Amino acid sequence: MCCSAAVPWSGRAWLVDLGMLCPRLGRREELGEDANAEHRQADRSLARVNAPAHTAPPRRVPLRTKLAFGVGTVAFGIKDNGFGVFLLLFYNQVVGLPAEAVGATIGLALVLDALIDPVVGNLSDRTRSRIGRRHPWMYGAALPVALSWLMLWHPPTSGTGATLGYLLIVGFLVRASLSAYEVPSISLLPEMTSDYQERTVVLRYRFLFGWVGGLVMLAIAYGLIFTDTPEYPNGLLNPDGYTPYAVIGAIVMLASILLSAWGTHKKFARPPAHPIDTAENLGQIIATLKYRPFLILMVAALFGMAIQGITFALTNYLFASAPYWLRYFDLAPPNGSDWLPPFIFAFVFVGNTAGISATLFTTSMMADVTDHAASKGGKQTEGLFFAGYFFLQKAISGIGIFLSGLILGLVGFPENAQPGAVDQDVLMRLTLFYAVALVVFGLAAAWSYLRFPLGPVAGVDPQGLDRVIDAAGEEV
Repeated sequence: MCCSAAVPWSGRAWLVDLGMLCPRLGRREELGEDANAEHRQADRSLARVNAPAHTAPPRRVPLRTKLAFGVGTVAFGIKDNGFGVFLLLFYNQVVGLPAEAVGATIGLALVLDALIDPVVGNLSDRTRSRIGRRHPWMYGAALPVALSWLMLWHPPTSGTGATLGYLLIVGFLVRASLSAYEVPSISLLPEMTSDYQERTVVLRYRFLFGWVGGLVMLAIAYGLIFTDTPEYPNGLLNPDGYTPYAVIGAIVMLASILLSAWGTHKKFARPPAHPIDTAENLGQIIATLKYRPFLILMVAALFGMAIQGITFALTNYLFASAPYWLRYFDLAPPNGSDWLPPFIFAFVFVGNTAGISATLFTTSMMADVTDHAASKGGKQTEGLFFAGYFFLQKAISGIGIFLSGLILGLVGFPENAQPGAVDQDVLMRLTLFYAVALVVFGLAAAWSYLRFPLGPVAGVDPQGLDRVIDAAGEEV
């Protein structure tokens, strides 16, 4: 969720995620000798050139533009919703494929997708057209996103191998077509304003639409589409429900992407005012992606998003871990108590708040990376940097499904299981594996965020960039 947005309804382990509320508290304000040494090492991978980087002025972004910039993430929210909450359940419990095979297939699609995101980002940086660098991609992605989403939920009635191959190809198409919109779209952020605080405000709208879009689609799915019937006491196992789910999602995704592209067209769909330099070959692309602050941020985001991905993928199997452990030690309200729903949703609220905060701050920190790298190397590679970050956002569902499928296989969770019919020992093993995974990934994410070395370029710390460049210049 978001982000682009990540889909809510996770109920993750809140004690772990509270450590992610403050990823920007690391070593950002005090750049001592150790920090300067890190900057010098970080900047060796970027060639220093004399060409200036053309950045946006520190201006306020109009409300209409903020809304248009944000509304497109509804498509990402719906996609994350489907991949993170329903996809594993659909292909495992409805189609009848082994959970481990489904998880491995989604993981393989993610590997293929890793090759697409940097390509899209770099091509977007290098695109030259009458409507600018980003908007040709934003307009062009809308229809492929909708069509591939429809195909994902209508697999062929064939053997296991053919169905897994279909899932691999169509799942890749969904991710790739969404990359063609999301990477150029989020790359508009540095072009909107260089004001440090205003960027964070703009991102709030993007997260708002992504999360609201995901929640609304989730409410429609659970409340209107996957309703229980005499034939299917668990409505999620009704294969007929996935057709309206796919159609509604495709229509909303198509509309949100086109509305976002149209709403930002007037101000940003134009060629750059000055010639710009980008990463033009494979060597320059690799050098850009080896920028050390970028790598540190990517590692931190990877661990943090792994928590979210596992939680989303197991939502229909397991609802958070803390309430289960508290129930085990007789510290939770009993079943049927009026206090049980607010007790559970308190953990959901705290966990989602931590997750949203961490993702929002991480996205704003990525804008720091693009500014510092452009000022150091003179190349406008926003699309390339955000492509790497967007790949991790999509990895929320891919990594989550892969690890969740592995966990379900290890604990012996049965296929085509019915609610209330799963052995309690299996549920306890599932809870244990889930809780341990969250603790390990959460601690790794918190430690990595504390290693992020950059401060803001403007606004709160106007001299921060000068100190970075001066420190780097000692090595050049």
